[in-house]
Amino acid sequence: MGAANIKANKVTISSSLKINTRPLQDSRFSRDPSTSLHFPPLRSGNGLCRLSLLDRFGDRNHMKYRNLGSTGLQISEVIFGGGAVGGILIGADDDTRRKAVRMALDAGINWIDAAASYGTGASETAIGWLMKEVPESDRPYISTKTAFDQTAGDYAGQAERALTASLEKLQMDRVDLYQVHNRIAGSSDALEDAITPDDLLRAGGIADVMRSLVDKDLTRHIGFTSTGEAESLHKVISSQRFQSAQVYYKPVKSVGRA
Repeated sequence: MGAANIKANKVTISSSLKINTRPLQDSRFSRDPSTSLHFPPLRSGNGLCRLSLLDRFGDRNHMKYRNLGSTGLQISEVIFGGGAVGGILIGADDDTRRKAVRMALDAGINWIDAAASYGTGASETAIGWLMKEVPESDRPYISTKTAFDQTAGDYAGQAERALTASLEKLQMDRVDLYQVHNRIAGSSDALEDAITPDDLLRAGGIADVMRSLVDKDLTRHIGFTSTGEAESLHKVISSQRFQSAQVYYKPVKSVGRA
């Protein structure tokens, strides 16, 4: 089984991952490492927040990259999470946000992951104005997510409204990856906010709806956050209808790796 991108307590995995241990020859990584920006410890609303990426990796030449599922994208092993873990994009002041993102990019991070629910839109909004300050050639991949209301139906309408709202906050025409943010279980009442494999995979279901967003050029790729019941998750992964799965992973509580 391939390992993948670790983001706080999440990882994105694929059974066909390859490890690229060399820096990418890509315009996203074209700056001279000697121009690396070094910042002192940052203080956020949660107290002292020390970002030691540069201490660990030195510069982007030390970052490793891996294939993200079947997207064809190569992402840094460490990415920038826009949620509550760390909380910089949803709770810190603008100067801290700006310095943290600049430090992350300078260390070779090339993916920022958000969700509509992170800070009730605050994360996406922060990414929107922050990316305007980054040269286009240095901008990272951006992903975001939405949760579907299983009781409301109209998955197509839900998806397009949610992604349109996210793109407005992000100040972008499309994202690199759009993900389903629900738990997945055998029945919708098994877990809070759960949807079933049938909700996802049936004709006209969520997978078809998500694919239509690719066809409309609102997102390049689609995935899902792989939380819920293992059997149901395996069904969705095995369908190969999605290009990535973002899996919760805690090294200290892991049962091991195959």
